[in-house]
Amino acid sequence: MRELTNRVAAITGAASGMGQALAIGLAREGCHVAIADLNEEGLKETVKTVEGMGGVITSTVTGMQEIACMLNNTIAS
Repeated sequence: MRELTNRVAAITGAASGMGQALAIGLAREGCHVAIADLNEEGLKETVKTVEGMGGVITSTVTGMQEIACMLNNTIAS
């Protein structure tokens, strides 16, 4: 696998299922993650898990209007 340390990934659907597993897995490999989901409570759990293992969350998004801003900020990172 390619080196992921300090890379940045934008992940939608990160409150549960595959999106959550991807966010946690990438963070475990050293990738910084920007996560989005409309399920605010589930997203908080993902943040708690990622930060609990020393991962870096660059942003969290829970509203449709914030998604474009998150993607622009992630690309700029």
